[in-house]
Amino acid sequence: PIILQLNPTRRPVLIAGVSTDESSPAKSSKLIEEKVIPEIESLEGVASVTAVGGIEETVEVTVNPKKVEELNEEMTAELDHQFEEASAALADAKAQMESGKAQLESGTSQAAGQLGQAEAEISKKAEELKQAQLEITEKLAELNVSQTVLDQAVAVLSTQRAAAQAQLDNLKALKENEEQIRAAYDALAAIPEPTEEQQEQLTELAEQLAVLAAYDATSEQLDQAMAQFAAQEQNLVAQQQQLNAGKAQLEQVQQQVNAGALTLAEARGQMASAQIQATVGLGSGSAQLAVGEAAITQQEAQMDAAKEEAYASADVSKLLNAEMVRTILAAQNFAMPAGYVNEDGIDYLIRVGDRFKDIDEIRELVLLDTEGIGTVKLSDVADIQLVNNADETYAKLNGQTAMMLTVQKQTGYATGDVSDRVLEKLDQLSGDEDLGVHTVTLMDQGVYIDMVVHSVLQNLLYGAVLAIIILLVFLRSVRPTFVIACSIPISIMTALAAMYFSGITLNIISLSGRALGVGMLVDNSIVVIENIYRMRNEEGLSSREAAIRGAQEVAGAIAASTLTTICVFAPIVFTQGITRQLFVDMGLTIAYSLLASLLVALTVVPMMSAGLLDKTEAKESAFMNRVKDGCGRLILLALKLKPVVLIGAFAILAASAMLAASRGTEFIPPTESTQVSMTLEMEKGSTMEETAAVADQVMERVGEIEDIEDLGAMVGGAGLLSSGNSTDTAAFYGITKEKTKLSNAELKKEIERVTEDLDGELTVSTSNMDLSALGSSGIVVQIKGKDLDKLQEVAKDVKEIVEGVEGTQN
Repeated sequence: PIILQLNPTRRPVLIAGVSTDESSPAKSSKLIEEKVIPEIESLEGVASVTAVGGIEETVEVTVNPKKVEELNEEMTAELDHQFEEASAALADAKAQMESGKAQLESGTSQAAGQLGQAEAEISKKAEELKQAQLEITEKLAELNVSQTVLDQAVAVLSTQRAAAQAQLDNLKALKENEEQIRAAYDALAAIPEPTEEQQEQLTELAEQLAVLAAYDATSEQLDQAMAQFAAQEQNLVAQQQQLNAGKAQLEQVQQQVNAGALTLAEARGQMASAQIQATVGLGSGSAQLAVGEAAITQQEAQMDAAKEEAYASADVSKLLNAEMVRTILAAQNFAMPAGYVNEDGIDYLIRVGDRFKDIDEIRELVLLDTEGIGTVKLSDVADIQLVNNADETYAKLNGQTAMMLTVQKQTGYATGDVSDRVLEKLDQLSGDEDLGVHTVTLMDQGVYIDMVVHSVLQNLLYGAVLAIIILLVFLRSVRPTFVIACSIPISIMTALAAMYFSGITLNIISLSGRALGVGMLVDNSIVVIENIYRMRNEEGLSSREAAIRGAQEVAGAIAASTLTTICVFAPIVFTQGITRQLFVDMGLTIAYSLLASLLVALTVVPMMSAGLLDKTEAKESAFMNRVKDGCGRLILLALKLKPVVLIGAFAILAASAMLAASRGTEFIPPTESTQVSMTLEMEKGSTMEETAAVADQVMERVGEIEDIEDLGAMVGGAGLLSSGNSTDTAAFYGITKEKTKLSNAELKKEIERVTEDLDGELTVSTSNMDLSALGSSGIVVQIKGKDLDKLQEVAKDVKEIVEGVEGTQN
């Protein structure tokens, strides 16, 4: 269920199309959003300004898996090349060692008989020492790998902690200057028309206050982060201590192995003392080969460990994911106020960080710095492009891209006053050549308010002039005419006071009642003044006595006449629903006007007559005498022919009823104006592109009509019941020329003719004051059932029937 309170005040007060001299749509939209909309929103009585058609540019960064994979392959190839060189060097060393071992075996076989069992024991000890040396080498390689990982973790932790500490220090510095920031912001905000530099300072101060608003939450998050960093640091220190202890143990074992090797060497020297000249070369070669073999084995173990670690750390996809790129972009694009520096009595605002200036700077952002392939930039792993939302919005003015501004007024403010303020501000902005803004008012509710006010004033003027002319014709005296002229404004002001205290505002309905009541204001006063004038001149009474008796004689008659007229409008007060909403103000306004005229006729008119008619003399008029004689003869004739008079009266009544019925009935008739509105409804679910294509055709065809001066369109609409975000509805607002060749009805038919072959349904209204949205603009037929196919068949039949009815349009 959708429940919507229908209220005419939800209709926009004004809709304007705004364009600029900027060639870029995004820059044009930014100029309007920053310079035009705030100016209108700041006006008294303006509740909101809704913009349609704004183009916003966005830098879209997409991590490209192919680029990341290529970078991985490049780093892997570089590592393969380095490890191939190291493997080649080890292979050469092994070949030399094998050659030496072959020579040593040859010498050893010659001296085998001389060494005996002692040599076997020494070889056994040497083998044990060799195995121990290999174990030490492997353990040392593992410790080196662990040390490398630990050093990297310490470096990352230090960087994160330094960044968090810097952000915390900046936030605290900003907090210390909070009072200065608020004072500066209030001072700038109080300036009625700030300069561009002051506006920029105001924006910066607003950003600072926004940061301060989140101070507690941000400070708490940073404190928690610092606590986590401290705990991680303690954990890393404990791991470092364990690594140091392991290295110390390995050093002790290495010393023991070295001591054992020295003992074996001494044993060999003592055992071979007799043959030292023959075996000195062989012993030296054996020792060198043993050390070389141990060194090569150690280097192979270290290289295997380093290779595994290098390949693991070279996987860029684990480091450069979308989350990491987002974090780096946010950190590099960070900028915030950090307080003030006072120098020579002037406060200078200090900012920390720097934002990106353009898209090229984002592309050149360095993510990693490696020894193998150098620096890795954001453009190496991601696709970066500047996009906008042009395909998600639609607003055009005379076929050109523009922004549509819909202005809503605040409750309690007069529509006409708000409209005048907005128009004045738009003219001011359009007149600023440096700003380069052009505006066209497409819909203005204030126009209709001015029309009604002008109609009321015109009725007042005509009523006063005609009353004066008629009194001069009949009374042929200036003084009684002056009395009537004074009674008119007094009656109007009395009625306005009654409207004020009963809560009736000056709206379209009440002003219509005011205009209708103006013509009746002078009736009672004319009757009273004519009777007083007659008694003063024809019966010879004094001015005072004539005023009293003249008013007394007609008081009952004019009171009955006035109350009878009021009773015609009284039942409206007791009606319900939309009838009461629309017409109760009119009925009460007319009642107040008539009561005010009765009160003035029985008080003010006699009082003024007593003084002004003191020296009045009767003036004979041949014309009036002939009128009186003719009236008398007509009355005598009517008394003789009573049946004819009654039959004629009933005939006129019947003819009037028939003529009224033949004209038909209508809820609220459209108002002639210079404004045209149209609504294009596409098939449900139509995309923005489909709706925009048809809207362009409508704008092109309607814009070619000679009477149309300006035409604007926006997808979504801005009417009383439109949601404003539908992609299958477009709203058009147009302005006709001052002197048109076609009437509103003819213009409506012409628009429908030139657009009849287009997709969608186009509804045309030649008056933006048409209140048919409060009720219904036609007939709605509902067909209910359970079989969808059958419902569709019946719907087609009903459509054909309705289309055949004369007067059906859509």
